[in-house]
Amino acid sequence: MKFLILLINLSFLIMTAYSQTEPVDTINLARLKANDKKFSEANELLTLYNAHQRDQYGIQLQAQILYWMKKFEKAQLLYEEGTALYPAYISLELDYARMLYQLNKTEKASGLFLEVLSADKKMQRQIFPWPGSICKTVTLLRLKKEPNI
Repeated sequence: MKFLILLINLSFLIMTAYSQTEPVDTINLARLKANDKKFSEANELLTLYNAHQRDQYGIQLQAQILYWMKKFEKAQLLYEEGTALYPAYISLELDYARMLYQLNKTEKASGLFLEVLSADKKMQRQIFPWPGSICKTVTLLRLKKEPNI
């Protein structure tokens, strides 16, 4: 009997130590659920996470998941909130522009894309590493945005 009690106590101590050394990362857990196509569960996790901690990573992932769930208006609102809160986080703005483009809102998408490219020379070199490609792309986007050029 003493051995059984000792074994139970030992297993409890091991579980406690493990839970203290391996914290649950909500964003990674939500990402895993999304990868398994459990979008509703991922969205619930991120809703709770974002209610307490509004960071760019949680907002970006939740907006993407809402898009995958075909909740486009909610995704757009979350992207707009995220880009307003974190204007320096270019990845969020590019994701938002991509979503708008996929929803055939090309005017707003190209405007955002041009904004990012004109503000960030390093981003230009990362997206368009070959000479002349950025000029062609920006010209095409401007033609779509301003057809009278």
